[in-house]
Amino acid sequence: MKLSIDKLKPGMRVISEVANLNHAVLLPADTILLAQHLRLLKMWGIDAVEVAEAPSELESPRAAEDLPGELVRQAEAIVSRRMKHVPLAHPAVTLVRDLAIRRAAHGGGAIPA
Repeated sequence: MKLSIDKLKPGMRVISEVANLNHAVLLPADTILLAQHLRLLKMWGIDAVEVAEAPSELESPRAAEDLPGELVRQAEAIVSRRMKHVPLAHPAVTLVRDLAIRRAAHGGGAIPA
């Protein structure tokens, strides 16, 4: 079903790729929407997105806030070291950083730098 940007929620699954006016793919099909995606879609001027009827519990990403604080701190330290030369002011970089932290934290904790 196609939903307007204002009705999208984190955890919904995009069922067809989202592209800008120049046909550059912004989000591939089967992307599970995060809060960062919703902000970026608004910035890109996307009006509506085709999403699955109901998000699955298994597909819904677990937020970093749901993880133990020490695990998140370790993941943040690892990602910060690896991205120390990357300008964090750009929204896309912030999104990648947040996803990297979440992935490192979900991976079971500290990953050797």
